Amino acid sequence: MLFRSLPLTLLAVLGAGCTPTAIDPRVPLKIEPSMKTVQTGPASYELHMASRTLVPLSGQGPKVRLVAAVHIAERGYYQQVQKILDADTVTLFEGICQRKDDFKKQAPGRHSEALYTKVADALGLISQYEGIDYRRDHFFNADLSQTEMLARLRGDTLTTPRPEGPDKVLGPPDKEAEAKYKMMTDVMQGGGFSGLIANLGLSFVKNNPRLRATMLLGIVGTDPAAGEKQMAKQLGGESGKRIARLIVEERNQEAISGLRRYIGQGKTGETIALFYGAAHLDGIEDALIRRFGYVPENTEWLVAIRVDGEEAGLTPAQAQQALKMTRK
Repeated sequence: MLFRSLPLTLLAVLGAGCTPTAIDPRVPLKIEPSMKTVQTGPASYELHMASRTLVPLSGQGPKVRLVAAVHIAERGYYQQVQKILDADTVTLFEGICQRKDDFKKQAPGRHSEALYTKVADALGLISQYEGIDYRRDHFFNADLSQTEMLARLRGDTLTTPRPEGPDKVLGPPDKEAEAKYKMMTDVMQGGGFSGLIANLGLSFVKNNPRLRATMLLGIVGTDPAAGEKQMAKQLGGESGKRIARLIVEERNQEAISGLRRYIGQGKTGETIALFYGAAHLDGIEDALIRRFGYVPENTEWLVAIRVDGEEAGLTPAQAQQALKMTRK
């Protein structure tokens, strides 16, 4: 997109019709990452996730806190996140489910059949399902539901959904996108042939310290900015691009709509938190700066995953190679 290639300070000038001398120094030149890899030893690394607070340039209105989510992590990370979110005035969160309030109806649990839980078990971590308690009065889902996701893939609108049943006719691109999306959700729920293959692979990882450290380093080295492109490439074709755009960009817009609503209702001194995946936060922060007049105030870094490569028997070169694994 053209505007994302322009410095934010220049956009601020163009939007305000000001001369360069009127640029507010608090407007950042670029969006800072919401996750980072920190080396702690010759072959050891940590994954740090951002909890970033933004404030309105005008000084009027609530603060916004963007808390980067990762779906599997150490228990201590989720405990820190829970403490942050519980203290904020309003917390908006991601979570694709059948109904918007599904997450608020159940206590944290293992969801033992879900792929995230199985991966977490193999790596000595826990899943977000187990780590976060959403049963709070000030917590609200700011994501699309499964029904809304499928409706958008089919080209339906939310206001005039097309009927289901034998009279429902999908064009080839819609059918292909829907089939790929359903395959993805089936795998994530632990089903299908791909789920079986994943289970077999994870059993080897769980019992092999070197494999476990290698897989952990692959997660620690993930580049969130490449998420949409990688997903589209893996899924293939126009249907893959459509699914990737839905999962990243359209869910971003849902989160931004939620923020707009609560920012409009909020008061100076209050804080609205958004707990969303790191792959989403660059675009959301960009919107807060360019469209809502917010600027970063401070960032707290939370340790999500620690990997001791030396203890697992990895050399520094092997650890470096593992870090780059998911980027390839």
